[in-house]
Amino acid sequence: MIKAIILAGGRGKRLGPITDTIPKVMVRIGGKPLLEYTIDLLRQNGIKEIILLVGYLSSVIQVYFIDGKKFGVNISYHEENSSRLLGTAGAVGRLRKEIKDTFLVLYGDILRELDIKSLLNFHKRKKGLATICVYKNCNTNPKSIVTFDKNERIKSFAERPQSVIQRSVWSNASLYVLEPEIFAYVPKDGPSDFGKDVFPKVLKEGQKIYAHKQE
Repeated sequence: MIKAIILAGGRGKRLGPITDTIPKVMVRIGGKPLLEYTIDLLRQNGIKEIILLVGYLSSVIQVYFIDGKKFGVNISYHEENSSRLLGTAGAVGRLRKEIKDTFLVLYGDILRELDIKSLLNFHKRKKGLATICVYKNCNTNPKSIVTFDKNERIKSFAERPQSVIQRSVWSNASLYVLEPEIFAYVPKDGPSDFGKDVFPKVLKEGQKIYAHKQE
């Protein structure tokens, strides 16, 4: 059974003073917290085993979602030490003993529409170590640039590039399908980020990562 890990520990300083009393993922849009939309999306796609990586004001999240039963899922929690932040990959890496099969990593502060079943079929068909969801980005200062060939195999991954020549690029959509072997690229102790550290290292070693286009 595929598990989904949702990164939900951020504060969201740019949303202050709203996030002075709630985590970023609990900001309400249309009457529901952002995180609830992500959990609904997973449930609608048949994924009911969810691990929430929490940190800032984690009790607000746990009081609202409890064990997930009233939302039709099973939720467990892992809390990050606020005095020693491990980054996106470092936080997920703490779960390496629990994850034995293909799994999802999502960022809980993003609203998205996606056929996750199709994404998982794509990943299974490509047989890569990882699949990264990407989207067409026309911003003048994209946070990431992903390039790939005609077979969707990723050639390069640049997090927060210093200069951008193209007006339109493919960027990281912050949703990954990963094989447990990815943990070999995540240090067991110390901070690590998927975009800055893990994916570039995996590509450098010639491992296959694929891009799933959200259009």
